[in-house]
Amino acid sequence: MVSRTVDVRSLAAHATGATQDQVVRSTLRGFCLALAASLLIAGICILGLMTMRGESLRQAVSATAALKVRSLLDPASTDSWNAMWNAQRRYAANPEGSLYDVFFSGEAKFQYPPTALFLFDLLPDAVTNAPHALDRGSTLRRLLDAASRVAVVLTLLFSALAVKALLERLAGRDLHRLEAVLILIGCSALGMTFYPLIRAYQLGQVQVFLDCAVALAALALVRDRVSIAGICLGFCSLIKPQYTIVLAWAVIRKEWRLAQGMCAVIIPALAFSLARYGLNDHLDYLRVLNHLSRYGEAFWANQSINGLVQRALGNANPLHFDAHEFPPYHPIIHAMTLVASLAFMVASLFAKVAESDSVTSRLVCVALVLTAATIGSPIAWEHHYGALLPYVLLVLPLLVQWRPCGAATLLVWAASYCAMAVIFLRPELIYVSPARSLLGMHIFTGGLLLFVLLFALMTQMRRSQTVRLGEGAA
Repeated sequence: MVSRTVDVRSLAAHATGATQDQVVRSTLRGFCLALAASLLIAGICILGLMTMRGESLRQAVSATAALKVRSLLDPASTDSWNAMWNAQRRYAANPEGSLYDVFFSGEAKFQYPPTALFLFDLLPDAVTNAPHALDRGSTLRRLLDAASRVAVVLTLLFSALAVKALLERLAGRDLHRLEAVLILIGCSALGMTFYPLIRAYQLGQVQVFLDCAVALAALALVRDRVSIAGICLGFCSLIKPQYTIVLAWAVIRKEWRLAQGMCAVIIPALAFSLARYGLNDHLDYLRVLNHLSRYGEAFWANQSINGLVQRALGNANPLHFDAHEFPPYHPIIHAMTLVASLAFMVASLFAKVAESDSVTSRLVCVALVLTAATIGSPIAWEHHYGALLPYVLLVLPLLVQWRPCGAATLLVWAASYCAMAVIFLRPELIYVSPARSLLGMHIFTGGLLLFVLLFALMTQMRRSQTVRLGEGAA
């Protein structure tokens, strides 16, 4: 009887002929290629604005994402915090009402589940209940800004450590000090020029903490600390329920450690939330989710199928974000949104990969599911793609090993990174017509390319395992 256990490193080497040291060098070259490409694109945009539109250097640079990392030195806005704070204060003033009265009345687009408000419950009332708690310079505002900056830095650190651990696993040795330093520099440089990550901080978005938790989950997966990864992703699910798709995948694939880690967070948190806010508020949140899937958003920053179709059909003004109202209901948009969401979800849940119990295969599957949860959402703001940064970086060593797209693999990966990382912040020049608005869907396109690359990688891994097992049987 032939053993079904296959070593990941020998499988990859059999598939591509790549040596272990070549994987490390090629990964570093890939990082340099992506960084150079993103800076080149930014440079072309800057020169174009200066020569064709007569803008100053400062104006032109502000239209690109390359130097947006400097915004970490400035106070952030209050996008998430304002919505949460308004819902919390209104509920405190009227406990008999619903958390989502502010949503359905058009007062604020509070779109988070009740469990997302635990953050405010944990802080002292004197900090959260002050009339001007979110004014610039307030204690709460300074606390949120500082915590958000730490979250961004930790996202970069966890991503770099995850890449280092994966390379060591693939190479079968510890990285040399110089290699480790270069990996840290490369991941940090790519992260600091990754617009969705920095944009989340600029807006004052809870997404920065989700990005950090997802990066820590990636590091835990690479180190085979699956339960810890589940705890991190369970925390994310309390704020963004789309991430519970990972729990569904874990149950389908019998990844019980991952499922247990997520349930260890979700179940007690949900129980506490039911006791804190009551069943009706949770049922109201389901109405909110239904409303979001029916209407979506036409604003250009919605990088999803819903946003694409909204703008293609001219359903609303893509240059104007309405903080209170949604676009008009359109049955075609609603249907296409549901079909796209279902397609991405099913494809990610039931995709097959070699060695379902291996560290590498589990990592690829979770990356695929999280990518599907992002690009398949009815509303996928540009900052939501920040959660994909750790997996964009982590997938490169695996692509170098298996080369699922042949000689073009590295270029396709770099295109995926640049499409998400680089942005031209002149929407008034892009979203002037439905046809031209397609050019502004590059962040979604980058996520879609990552989804395709992960699928191709899984196929190549499965094919290589079949060949290996066949040779063993012979």
